[in-house]
Amino acid sequence: MCALGWLITGDPHTILSVLVVATPCPLILAVPVAIVSGINRAASFGIIVKGGTALEQIGRAQAIVFDKTGTLTYGKPSVDQIIAFNGRPPVEIMRLAGGAEQLSGHVLAQSLAQAALKQNRVLPMPTHIHEVAGYGLEAQVEGHHIVVGSPKFVADTTGQAIAPERLTKNELSAYIAIDCKPAGVVSFTDQLRTGVPELVKRLRGLGFQYTGMLTGDRATHARQVARAAQLDSFEAALLPEGKVEAVKKLKQKYGSIVMVGDGINDAPALATATVGIAMGAHGTGISAEAADIVLMVDDVSRVADAVETGQRMLRVAKQSIYVGLGLSLGLMVLAAFGVIPPAVGALLQEAIDVVVIVNGLRAR
Repeated sequence: MCALGWLITGDPHTILSVLVVATPCPLILAVPVAIVSGINRAASFGIIVKGGTALEQIGRAQAIVFDKTGTLTYGKPSVDQIIAFNGRPPVEIMRLAGGAEQLSGHVLAQSLAQAALKQNRVLPMPTHIHEVAGYGLEAQVEGHHIVVGSPKFVADTTGQAIAPERLTKNELSAYIAIDCKPAGVVSFTDQLRTGVPELVKRLRGLGFQYTGMLTGDRATHARQVARAAQLDSFEAALLPEGKVEAVKKLKQKYGSIVMVGDGINDAPALATATVGIAMGAHGTGISAEAADIVLMVDDVSRVADAVETGQRMLRVAKQSIYVGLGLSLGLMVLAAFGVIPPAVGALLQEAIDVVVIVNGLRAR
């Protein structure tokens, strides 16, 4: 453009005029201002975004998966039924199991411990605790070896398999063994969060091609929740590594995947996803650390607000880039023909910068 201006006008001032209006300030200013404004907007919704990359990626995402317990459901299951084996009193089973589980961060463990505390007022403290995420926990309580978890975890830890007739159909269940003998099973109930179907519908309106659920629970209960939430599909009976593999497959298919979760079991999948969103209001610190975005309010519908904010930020940033560079290009053409003197060109370029900044603030 400078060479063209020199050929057209033969005036060296033309070269200076073109250089003055050709600065890349619109490109440099447009994106950072829009990103900071978008992060600020998200914060006003109680959404903490750890960086501009996460906000950009969630604005481009077209697939999303949710954890079930604590994310799509309230995550505060209550004890529904206690079935004792071998004649051991249910109150004693709850006291020992609640004592073993009271230091665990798992949502079912916390519910069991709270129910046991209501029955006994005081729970014995556990020692020699060994917890395996997604499987269960073992500990010493008042000289007893306590194991709480899935039937497989109980069988692998104690060497005693749960009899088939004692397996409950309830997906939210914790099996208990005392001194290497199956002692009972505790069943829980949980409910779908209010507004989840509306959230899924809103996400589809924002352009998401796929909505799914990844859960460690069994297929029967997972199917009920997925159907009530109006999700496209679900995968059940997944361990933490199973969730990671499922997220990787979805990334290969859709390119960009958002994962929403709250527990320790979700942390690896949150870190694997393109954008991980943690339910920080009641979730674990590990999940919040692994995630790119943290919801500081106990409201999963804020996921759609985060997506909308990211999409709005991208639109505003692109507008600023196109408008700013377009105006600069137009001024370069005028300057090449000698229409704009250097001083006026400098003033107009600063005006373009102001326009870009003000437009970037619209992302707020």
